[in-house]
Amino acid sequence: MGYSAKIVLRRPARRDGSCQLRLQVMLHRKPVPLATGVSWPPGFFDDEAGRCLASLPLAQRGPDYREQLAAAQAWAGGPAALIKRADNYNLILGHAQGKA
Repeated sequence: MGYSAKIVLRRPARRDGSCQLRLQVMLHRKPVPLATGVSWPPGFFDDEAGRCLASLPLAQRGPDYREQLAAAQAWAGGPAALIKRADNYNLILGHAQGKA
């Protein structure tokens, strides 16, 4: 039995600018999307690793990075809250991926 599991963004974005994160499980080449109950700003999500980021690496920062960061911090409730939420959500996503 072949399977794979990956955390992916569900687009389009919600009204608050965040996107739902879901666990995409492939069973016998058929996708089975499972909700994780987590939403995150799409600009601060690492698609390859399937992780929430509190800030972007220097190489990935664009000219509008400050506005994106300010919007993400306002959404989370401040800079410290964004970091804490990213850590907590990464733990939730890791558990969901481990259960798959």
